Amino acid sequence: MPSYTELAKEAGSSPETVRKAFRELQHYGVIEKMRRGYFVTADEAVVMAYRQQYLTTIEKKYLVAKAKVEI
Repeated sequence: MPSYTELAKEAGSSPETVRKAFRELQHYGVIEKMRRGYFVTADEAVVMAYRQQYLTTIEKKYLVAKAKVEI
């Protein structure tokens, strides 16, 4: 994966935000820290499980926000 700085520049965010995102992804096992940097895990099941959990969270937040607007 690119460095924090490179990824931050590409995304238009701060390196600290990228570091936090890397820590979260590492916590969930999506990326692994190796000697030469960070790499996406080869375990597709881990990536798919994280993706599903993330999408479910986003959907719940959307539905809550939608309900607030409809009131």
